[in-house]
Order: sequence, then C-alpha cells, then structure tokens
Amino acid sequence: MDIVKQQPVNEQTSGTTLPTVESTGNGIEAKRSYPAIFHAAAVSTFMLPFALLPYLLVRRQAVVLRKRIVLLEKDMGVLRNDLERTIAHQATIKSDLGRLKTATIESSKGWQDLRKQYNRHEADRHTTDEVVHSVLRKAQDETRHYSRTQGTVLRALGTSLGDIAAFMEEVELDLGLANGKQRDRRGIERLRTLALRMQTQENDKVAVEGSEETK
Repeated sequence: MDIVKQQPVNEQTSGTTLPTVESTGNGIEAKRSYPAIFHAAAVSTFMLPFALLPYLLVRRQAVVLRKRIVLLEKDMGVLRNDLERTIAHQATIKSDLGRLKTATIESSKGWQDLRKQYNRHEADRHTTDEVVHSVLRKAQDETRHYSRTQGTVLRALGTSLGDIAAFMEEVELDLGLANGKQRDRRGIERLRTLALRMQTQENDKVAVEGSEETK
C-alpha cells in the first residue's frame, strides 16, 4: 500500500504552530514539533535551582554577616561608652593627682619652714643655754670668791679677836685685877671662844669646798 502523506495546513492561532502529522501504510505516525521558547523554559527550569543555589548561599552569608555587623555595632557602642567612662575617670584621677601633687608640694614647703623654725629655735636655745651657763659659772665664781673673801675676813677677824682677848688679859694682869670672874665679865673668854669658833667654822667650810671641787 502506498504511503499517503498528508501535508498539514499551518494555521496561525494565537502565535502557536500546530504539529505536523504524517501517515504511513501501517498507521499514522504523529510528530510534534515544539518552539524554542519551550526548550529554553525547560532548560531554565532545570538549571534554575543550580543558578539560584549560589545566590541563596551568598544571601544566607550576607544575612549572617549583617547580624554579625549589628552585634559588632552594639559591641562598639558598649566599648565606646566604656571608653568615654574610662576617659572621664582618667580625667578625674588626673585632676585628683594634680591636687595631691599641689598639696604635697605645700606640705613639703610647710615641713621645710617648720624645720627652719626648729633649727632657729635650737640655735637660740643653744645660745641661751650658753649664756645661762656662763652667767651661772660667773655667779658661782663670784660666790666662791665672796666665800673665800668672807672666810679670809672671818679668819682675820677671829685672829684679831683672839689678839684682842690676849691683849685684854695681859692688861688685866698688868693692872692686877684679881679674880677670873671680873675677866670673864669683861668678855675675854667669850672673845676667845668666838674667835676660835669663827676660825674652826671657816676651816671646815674651806675643807668641804675643796672636797667638792676635787669631785
């Protein structure tokens, strides 16, 4: 049997092309022909996941990075606040150190002034002590000199009294005065006793002063 070929009539309907139908003796074999846009759409549909995968990965990484950036900005804000507080605290400490340094300098000057005053007072006290000691030594020397002079006078006076008593006794004997009671009434024995006492006391005083000077 001869193959009957039937040429399809191409009709333009809504921009589409109808498929071509071929007939053979054994039957009719239909052959459909699709436009290129369908092939592109199919390929695009197949390749779209592979094309979108890098974008999705990049988008995911971008979201993670954005979150990290937000956290870093928060941390930067906290660090900035801490830094500002630290700077303010350092400024306060610096001001306190300045005041402390000023107070230390003033205290050092005060201590130096007190030391100078103390040294002046010590020098004045030393000078005063030397003057007092000099006056005391002079007074002591004058006292000793007066004591020695007084002792010499007392000894001389005792000797003179003794001589007077002897002279009076000699006169009484020359005049022939009888009893000793009359001599005693005239004070000869009292003069001798007084002269002896003055000489004895002065000798004892000289001995005591000599022993004190030796010590």
